[in-house]
Amino acid sequence: LVLVVVSVEILARLKNRLETFRYQVEDPDRREMVEAAAVEADGLLDTFNALLRIARIESGRRRQGFSPVDLGALIDDVADLYGPLLEEARLGLETHHQEDLVLEGDRDLLFQAVANLVDNVLKHVPAGGRVSLAAAREGEKIRLVVADNGPGIPADRRERVLERFYRLDSSRTTPGAGLGLSLVAAVAELHEAHLELDDNEPGLRVQLDFPLT
Repeated sequence: LVLVVVSVEILARLKNRLETFRYQVEDPDRREMVEAAAVEADGLLDTFNALLRIARIESGRRRQGFSPVDLGALIDDVADLYGPLLEEARLGLETHHQEDLVLEGDRDLLFQAVANLVDNVLKHVPAGGRVSLAAAREGEKIRLVVADNGPGIPADRRERVLERFYRLDSSRTTPGAGLGLSLVAAVAELHEAHLELDDNEPGLRVQLDFPLT
């Protein structure tokens, strides 16, 4: 964890220096090289920040900040944030949830987990597709489902995609470091939620079952 924190600090300083330096370079070719280096540093910084979040989640310390979270309101907030981006990508969005779906958790991490799932839809589902966000009370648990009608994930790879840095061959050309679903898995474990990836016929169905107590 200490090594990751130090790496984030070093990359942040490097990125700031590159950002400052590119405005001092007059030669267009050299400026382009500096800008490319700044983009690479930004990508590495995102990766290490994601690793840092996962490490802190897995340490269990984030449970100290648990408070009541309305999952339905959280879904609406994610939809508000991603609605314009999905519309621009010509992807449909549906939300369905009951009222007063309150659980004990870390709202920021739960928001990040749902946002990561929607972000994956933006990356992998072609134009004309759709995504649905739904939540409902099921007995002694609250069930959250994020489903799409994209290419999905083969059954024999669904456990592997939850590992850090693992990427499907079809995802090699899309941005990202293969940490999005790893963070979702870490957030699920922190909240003692059962995470399941399934076939949406077609597409991917991600289900999270949170205990009410």
